[in-house]
Amino acid sequence: MSSSVTCFDYIIGLTRTPCSDYTGLSVDYTTSDSGLYLDELIPIDKYESILNCKVGENVFTFMEKARDNAIIDFRIDATAILTQYNTLVRNPFKGRIGKVKRSDVLTLVTGNYYGIVLRFDDIVGGEIVVTDIGTIFDTTAAFNVLVYNNLNDLVATVAVTSTADVLTLTSTTLSLPTHSDYVENLEYYFIFQYNGTNTPYDNVFRDTCGSLCNARRSQSNKQFGFTDYMSVSGISLTSIADFSDVSICSENRCFGLTLGLYARCKVEDIWCYDEMDYVGNAVDMAIAKCIRLKAASNLIRDIALTSNLNFDSMIDGVTLGTMDEQWNGEYNEMIDFIVKNIDITKTDCFECGREILGGVGSILS
Repeated sequence: MSSSVTCFDYIIGLTRTPCSDYTGLSVDYTTSDSGLYLDELIPIDKYESILNCKVGENVFTFMEKARDNAIIDFRIDATAILTQYNTLVRNPFKGRIGKVKRSDVLTLVTGNYYGIVLRFDDIVGGEIVVTDIGTIFDTTAAFNVLVYNNLNDLVATVAVTSTADVLTLTSTTLSLPTHSDYVENLEYYFIFQYNGTNTPYDNVFRDTCGSLCNARRSQSNKQFGFTDYMSVSGISLTSIADFSDVSICSENRCFGLTLGLYARCKVEDIWCYDEMDYVGNAVDMAIAKCIRLKAASNLIRDIALTSNLNFDSMIDGVTLGTMDEQWNGEYNEMIDFIVKNIDITKTDCFECGREILGGVGSILS
């Protein structure tokens, strides 16, 4: 199934009893973790001729597309309403760690490691994505930036380049979680080994820095919005044998590196934070019902737009239109139930919720 969120992969099936012309259907069509099936709202045998079931598996292509789009629709709709009922603890941040303004080259020890350390706040549901690594060095060269964490994992090796005397950016899509069950605060070390010839310029985080660069909250200064998520510091190491016992000093230097990144709480992950329980958890079952209702509505629109409509099917279309209106009403009511009852304490993204007058129906209908 094409959904990128794995907990939804088999949330509803397309058919429990496929039409007799087909055998060996994909498990994507016939598996339902919730026990709900799309053809139990819109029977296949009634509309298979309209959707060309007799000349191929097009009927299932229509149904699969309707289901996949329903998953996307639910995630967008429910997340939008959830963030109106509840307040985000941290604002998203997009910006740069480390100034691109620089002064003279540094005097470093050949063979040692230098770079930037990010010390994350422990945020369940948080994510930092590094979009580029910038270099400000005195020589044109190619080298590696190693990314370790304080669990002694080599998270990534990023091949970067430097261009003599100018800022050079290397794009990346490095996603870093902000929570681990194994350490109180995750730390990520972006370091390079100095070879004695390709020397970094002296660039800094900002003009002054405390124990770590956790100077001001984002509410008072948007430039330092990263402080909602992490503290930063420069780092110099003689050895990279053990990152679980590194002493982080109040180093203001970035050692020629600068990081473009964005930080956010992955609010939409709340729908899949735990394994779905369709027997003991009413919210999870409501999510499955929501997706089936939206999939049925999506399928009705596909039926209405197909070129195979005839007089009989157009008459049926009146009935389908009435059902579509009913299903959309149930869908909106179900989302309202879900967002009011989902356990927001599964993540650290939200603070106390607030009541919204008018309900979800007035927003989505």
